[in-house]
Amino acid sequence: MTKHPLLRAAVLGAGLVLAQALLTPAAGAATVPPAAPTVTAVSSSFTVGVKGKFSFAEPAGSPVPTAFVYQLNSGAPTRVAAGRRTVTVQVVPTRFTNTLAVTAVEPDGTFTDTTTITFNAVYPPPFADQDLTGDGQPDLLTAGPATGLPQGVWLAAGRAQRGGLRTPAAGIAGLSSWPAPDFDGAQVIAGRFTGTSFNDVLVFYPTGLNAGLAMIVPSLDNGGPLDVTGATVLPAGTMSDLDGNNPIAVANAYDSAGAGLAYPDLFGIVGAPGSGYTLDYYPNFNGTGAYYMPSPTPLATPAGGTDWESWRIASKLLPSGTALLLWNGSTGAVHLWTSVTYDGTTLHYTDHRLATDWHPGAASVQLTQDADGNPVIWTVSTAGVATAYLVKNLSALKAQPAQPLLP
Repeated sequence: MTKHPLLRAAVLGAGLVLAQALLTPAAGAATVPPAAPTVTAVSSSFTVGVKGKFSFAEPAGSPVPTAFVYQLNSGAPTRVAAGRRTVTVQVVPTRFTNTLAVTAVEPDGTFTDTTTITFNAVYPPPFADQDLTGDGQPDLLTAGPATGLPQGVWLAAGRAQRGGLRTPAAGIAGLSSWPAPDFDGAQVIAGRFTGTSFNDVLVFYPTGLNAGLAMIVPSLDNGGPLDVTGATVLPAGTMSDLDGNNPIAVANAYDSAGAGLAYPDLFGIVGAPGSGYTLDYYPNFNGTGAYYMPSPTPLATPAGGTDWESWRIASKLLPSGTALLLWNGSTGAVHLWTSVTYDGTTLHYTDHRLATDWHPGAASVQLTQDADGNPVIWTVSTAGVATAYLVKNLSALKAQPAQPLLP
């Protein structure tokens, strides 16, 4: 695995220029290209993440094109067969201000000049928390291969009742531009990290070659592949403490500090074996990836100790506010903190002990909720099997039937 996974995606920015260079005949081609195509919006308005229509047309007098090639923003070029002067295509805007570049391919294989237009798209209403498929339900997000799944990032759509999942899971990252091994050992969590209506994906490396590095990858919450070209990279050390220690775990803190920003804060476990670990708070400074030095809290673990490195954390926005799950995999102790708030120094919460000997053999743990807003814990085993644990009366866990995520 390389030190900086996103560098592989840089070649996408060449776009249409690269496509033209590769496809233009070396000899015998027309030296003066015909007129550039006309690009016209068919849809009266556009929404980010929703298909909109454009027409591409070659003017009268120019040869009938065999195809049109278009590029939206920094995405890869797309070729559409023509054989006629005008075609209508569907384009999905990926941000507020979008750039669409269109070129026609002539019968002899040459390209016309490129027509470039800029158009705006409004954001849809905010999607439900953890909903990456657009159906209003929270979804399971995990990474292989520690979970027994192939390398990459995997998504399983949540069902409305009792923590069920729709399987098989779908791979949403680990494509040729961002190879699957680059996610080995990564923690992946959902949240509105770009400050828009969508649940983006924060990829964080607690250990290994990329320890401390994080990436925020935008999503359109349509269940499709992540757009690596728009990712924001937080190099290792960006979120380190005064002693240079990177966090070993992070979780979405939502707006627990009450700042009212569009970007969520983070919880983190930070420290080193020699100096010890603390539960820290990362306030967001009103921007994508604007997490800097953490603020350590004076809190002891739910067991009253200081061994925060022994605890795993996960979070969810419940109807009652931010909830934080704390699980000690060694002892099996599980606690749920509800109505979590941060006052600039420490966290305030209501503690619920859920179990004292919970040993699900989980490689991945996610806190979520059912259709009634009750907390649910999703685990994924090292064999790729997901299990939902219903939180009963905020005092016990009840396992539901296990579900293999892949056939």
